[in-house]
Amino acid sequence: MKEAFMALITEKVVNKAQKCKDCVLQKLREYINSKKKLAGRGVFAKETSETFYQGSQLSTEAIVRLSCTVCPNKEDFVKMYGMSPCDYFSLKQNNNILQRHPYVKLSE
Repeated sequence: MKEAFMALITEKVVNKAQKCKDCVLQKLREYINSKKKLAGRGVFAKETSETFYQGSQLSTEAIVRLSCTVCPNKEDFVKMYGMSPCDYFSLKQNNNILQRHPYVKLSE
């Protein structure tokens, strides 16, 4: 059954799905998430750095979700991976701050 499904995916769909994986906003999200371990090693105290980190992570996640919503390659990514790019990369990084944040309500 998997072979029959894979036959429906064209080279064009694969290329557009790869564009989602190479998106600069996804790389920004990975960069912000990688900086948490450096909290407190700079000029700010650890608590201040973590507060800045949470704010930047929340705003980055919101920007990524907004851009993924209007992205023309989203449908092809869903064909390839079965979920939206935002959900895919949130699961991949085991991080979805918008679902965990107490002040944010996601509309389904």
